[in-house]
Amino acid sequence: MYAEIRRKYGNDYQWLQNDGGGMYRQLVCHLNIARDKDRYNLEPFRHDLSQGDSDNAGCNPVRILEQGKG
Repeated sequence: MYAEIRRKYGNDYQWLQNDGGGMYRQLVCHLNIARDKDRYNLEPFRHDLSQGDSDNAGCNPVRILEQGKG
């Protein structure tokens, strides 16, 4: 499933700039906690966080940057 997503959307600008595995984490999260949903909204702008953080964020993780750090 992930290989198909990467093949179709792997050249997306946001994926190339931001994805360090975030799309994979979102997919795994949906399979873990939202398997019965009709549609998964996988978004390439989301960064790669731990699987636990992704699950806790309902599959929509955002990176929280410390103040003064980029």
